[in-house]
Amino acid sequence: METLRSWFNNNKIYYKNYNLLTILVAKKYLQILNENYYSMNIKLKLKKIIENLIIKYSHIFKPKILTSRINSLANKNFYIVNFNPDEVKTFLHIHNIIKFDNNAVVGTVSKKTYKYYKMLKIPVIFFDIKYKLKHDKFTFDKNFSANEFLMLHRAAALIDTLEKTIIKYQYPKTLITVQDYYYFDSIFANFFKNKIPTITLQHGLISKMENKDNSLWNFVFSDYIIVWGKSQKEILKYYNINESKIKALGTARYDDYFINNINNINYNTKIIDNKILFSIQPLNLLEKDLINYMIKLIGKITKNNEYELFLRFHPGNSKEAKKEFINSLKRENIINFKVSEEEDVIKDIISSRIVLSNRSGIAYETMLFNKPLIEYYSIDNNTFDYRNAVINALDIDEIIQYIDRIFKEEKFLLDVLKKQKKFINQYFKQPPSSKRILEFINNQSKKSGGK
Repeated sequence: METLRSWFNNNKIYYKNYNLLTILVAKKYLQILNENYYSMNIKLKLKKIIENLIIKYSHIFKPKILTSRINSLANKNFYIVNFNPDEVKTFLHIHNIIKFDNNAVVGTVSKKTYKYYKMLKIPVIFFDIKYKLKHDKFTFDKNFSANEFLMLHRAAALIDTLEKTIIKYQYPKTLITVQDYYYFDSIFANFFKNKIPTITLQHGLISKMENKDNSLWNFVFSDYIIVWGKSQKEILKYYNINESKIKALGTARYDDYFINNINNINYNTKIIDNKILFSIQPLNLLEKDLINYMIKLIGKITKNNEYELFLRFHPGNSKEAKKEFINSLKRENIINFKVSEEEDVIKDIISSRIVLSNRSGIAYETMLFNKPLIEYYSIDNNTFDYRNAVINALDIDEIIQYIDRIFKEEKFLLDVLKKQKKFINQYFKQPPSSKRILEFINNQSKKSGGK
């Protein structure tokens, strides 16, 4: 069976000595996880038709560069921010560092992000390659979908615009990305590799996979990766990443919530006394047994009118997937729940009394903000390191009992929180972390002296 690593090794596509296949790594990962990822529903069929039309007629468009407050990139730290500001779960990992960096320049392929930093009067470059969907000087004979075809051509266009940018504005001192195996971030990381120091930031859960060759962590393209703490460093070593490349400096994601140290939390969010937050991972990646289990569990929780249940869908869930899941609940006459519309997961956690999750990074954030966590459908305890620190249960009636005890027994609640706190204080390099990370970035700049 083809693995992510073998696929990458066997399908290299070069343009000007840059391997453009990196832009498809995250997409291929999802395809391997779920063979039905490309299921052809009506919406996807329509998208494919549109993409094929774009390919046919897109030769008239040319990539362009828009800038705001840019004189030169020399002696600057170049932050690549391809997530939109409203995608706070990822955006704040890098934005909270930029806020403190007087030598920051932002680069992005997102018009929305460009406008945001322009408004903040932070120097920013917009690489407008959205409409450069067919690159006249770039061809390949591999069998890719229309969408993959377009992404590869956009990657080639980005290489061209980066070359022009460097000629006009010089090389920056360092490059900083967010998990550089993601789409266009990978192109930036590979373009600047071996030219200036390149640094990428962890933004999602790092866990061990039984088949190492299917892990995205085989694709850390930057010189350094900054992780949340020592335990993530150990997992990356499991994937044979050189220890000198891994820096356990924490994340700036949570800095707005902490004043000086981890024990001084700025909540600034109203707590709903009876709120239970139910976290739901991308449904297209979940087995049917788990989905049916969640429906039964939600039904059981909602029978108690004392509790207010909020469903929080992972941002990887499509509108169609969420609608279908909600309809599945309604078909079972389960209606006593709300769907969270809160964009910031931290505010959602803080306003809750209990969080329920399964195999999700929200578990760490729940513990960090001192809220009790129940891991439902807990059947593979050795896969996720936080499992030993939280309440684990498979039996639905047992989960209901735990919920009742947390609400009604203060000693039980305090014992749960104490155990979680011991774990999380070792898991995260204690926030705030922005200035610690920025110091490391600037030290790399000093070593290299830029280009």
